[in-house]
Amino acid sequence: MKKVLKETILMAVILLSGYALAAQQISELIPYRSGKYWGYVNSKMILKIPCQYSSASLFQDYLAIIKDEAKPGNYYKYINKKGEVRFGPYYRADKFYNGRAIVGVTNANYKTYNGLIDLTGKEIIPVKYTYLYWAYNNEYLVAEDDKGNHFVYDRSGKMLFESYNSTIQDISNKVAILRKPATEDLPEQFALVNLDGSFRIPFSNKAFYKLEENHLCYSEYSEKIKEMKAV
Repeated sequence: MKKVLKETILMAVILLSGYALAAQQISELIPYRSGKYWGYVNSKMILKIPCQYSSASLFQDYLAIIKDEAKPGNYYKYINKKGEVRFGPYYRADKFYNGRAIVGVTNANYKTYNGLIDLTGKEIIPVKYTYLYWAYNNEYLVAEDDKGNHFVYDRSGKMLFESYNSTIQDISNKVAILRKPATEDLPEQFALVNLDGSFRIPFSNKAFYKLEENHLCYSEYSEKIKEMKAV
């Protein structure tokens, strides 16, 4: 009797799981093209969001990126599954990664500035940088302003350190390589810093070129990379 009851319960759980999966699949929206415009249909090919966009991405974290050419320059918006615009327009709109996405806006002079938003559209990193990109397995972000200064942020939007007159060559979970361009008097120089900005190895003409598995690959200036040292 107990064995029959257990088997009955198991079958009920399997059936319920199947129904839940089927319902989830029906509720999922996928991009659909009609003519030159895109919209969204469900798994039964029923049109749920009209075909009105120049491009349309898959939904991720309940949001999709669509391209609307009605406003020149800033074409991209994030919409929900009802077709409602959640935030935008942007000139650049990246996919979300663990609740964060890089976005950019262009001004009247066609200058683009980038920042980081969360799933509510809140700016985690201000939209004010000429360049912004992920580093080290998308754990950190490197930003550059109009003056060429560089900044390192973590995912929460906390600035870890600033780098003036030097660029971020590479970054790991512990340290970063800084690079100063060559001048008339000096060749390019490199330094190794902790992620609080304190120096571990001061600037010199010893060329660090990347960090790999907590090792520092380097060579003397103008020589080939020839050895690895533990960081």
